[in-house]
Amino acid sequence: MTSHMTTLNEPTVSGLKIQGFSTEENPGTVEVLRYMPLVRFLYLLELEAMWFSRLGALQDEYEGTNPKGPRALLITFAIICLIVGFIDFSIGNKALFVADSHADAHPLANLASFVSYLQGTTAAFWALAGVCLIFVAFLAQMMQLRLQQQDLEEQQERLEKQEVMTNRQNFESSFFQLLNLHNQIVTTMRGRGIFDNKEYLGRACFEQWFNDSKRIHFTEANGEPRRVSSVGRYMWLYNGRQGELGHYFRNLYHVIKFVKESETLKDGDSDTEYKNRRRYTSLVRATLSQFELALLFYNGLSDNGEKFKPLIEEFGLLENFDRDALYDRQEDEKLYKPKAFE
Repeated sequence: MTSHMTTLNEPTVSGLKIQGFSTEENPGTVEVLRYMPLVRFLYLLELEAMWFSRLGALQDEYEGTNPKGPRALLITFAIICLIVGFIDFSIGNKALFVADSHADAHPLANLASFVSYLQGTTAAFWALAGVCLIFVAFLAQMMQLRLQQQDLEEQQERLEKQEVMTNRQNFESSFFQLLNLHNQIVTTMRGRGIFDNKEYLGRACFEQWFNDSKRIHFTEANGEPRRVSSVGRYMWLYNGRQGELGHYFRNLYHVIKFVKESETLKDGDSDTEYKNRRRYTSLVRATLSQFELALLFYNGLSDNGEKFKPLIEEFGLLENFDRDALYDRQEDEKLYKPKAFE
């Protein structure tokens, strides 16, 4: 019994040959691999590093355009790892079965070798598959967060557009109410001619009053006649019709000022902003008759129109005005910047 124990070697647990198991081999010389060969282990590390490097490149390539691409590749690779793990498990199980079939094999030693083999092969592949699946879940969560962010941005953009449209509608509603009020002031205006004492209605009042003012050339000062300037003629008319003209020009000034100061018409491009404001002031200008423009011309030169004159020039409120109707065109039109007539 003793001699038998000395001549028969116990199965060495230094290695397990995946291939080469056969019944013809001497059980005493069968070596069971406890761990994966170093060359294979290094190859797996290199493969894993190369794969995750490829994942980074795929993420950069597909991010924001095709987020499903890397997910599909990861799932495919995880399935391959699971399959390879099952194959390794099957090979190891077969080796264990062959080793256990020998009478002299120690069952616990073979089982320990099999567990170590699984740790070095199957477990490595399955762990890699788990990492891939976790990364797939991470990509799915990242894609979901990206979609939520896009939805929030689109919703915010829609709200901003809706707010702009609402503000524009409110502005236009207020603007046309002011313009309608101004037209009501004109249509309900009543006045009498200074020299003929006839009653005039609406815009006819401006024509008659302006023609009356053109007949004033001299005024008396200290008993001597004195030539009246163009602004002096207008002030003579304004002082006589202050109730009607004062109300008219104050309302007209506030309509133009409302367009000038509106926050709704602000734009990052100054040219676009000016065109937007000019479009509304042009609507106001289109409602003014030639005689209203003539009186507006001289109102801007008077002390009463000191704040109105810059707006007249900025928005070209005198663009369609026939300057031949001025008291003294050669001198008076120089008192405005050319932009007022453009």
